[in-house]
Amino acid sequence: MKLEIRQRDESFRQLTSRYENLRLTQADRSSASQKSEPGTSNSNHDFDAGNHQRRLQQSEQYVDSIRQQSQDLIQTNSRLERQIENLSQSLSGGSQENARLRDERALMVASVENMQAELDAIRLQHDNEIRMLRFELGEAQNTVVQTDD
Repeated sequence: MKLEIRQRDESFRQLTSRYENLRLTQADRSSASQKSEPGTSNSNHDFDAGNHQRRLQQSEQYVDSIRQQSQDLIQTNSRLERQIENLSQSLSGGSQENARLRDERALMVASVENMQAELDAIRLQHDNEIRMLRFELGEAQNTVVQTDD
């Protein structure tokens, strides 16, 4: 897009330069023809002047058209640059949010692992206590049976 704008801008400069050259050439010719040929017919001179005037108007219209296209491209480029900036900011915000969520997830995973380790320790302790209670209950039953005999 920027390359196209540069090309059109260069084309615009060339056309402006060409327009100025045509205008200067026309001015030189008209002053030279008035000085060198005082006896030329007005109709031939009017035809050349009309032809040059027509070409000058066409050149001006073309230059205006190129100028308008260039301005349109500049506006489009500005709009697209704003969109790119907005998207970059959105991406940056999304990246920051992603990093925050990643850190939060890591903390939660660590917390879950700690809780799982605590739960495993509690289960082991519970299993040991159940074994101990069963053993003591078995001993108590044996004592009761021996006392009854």
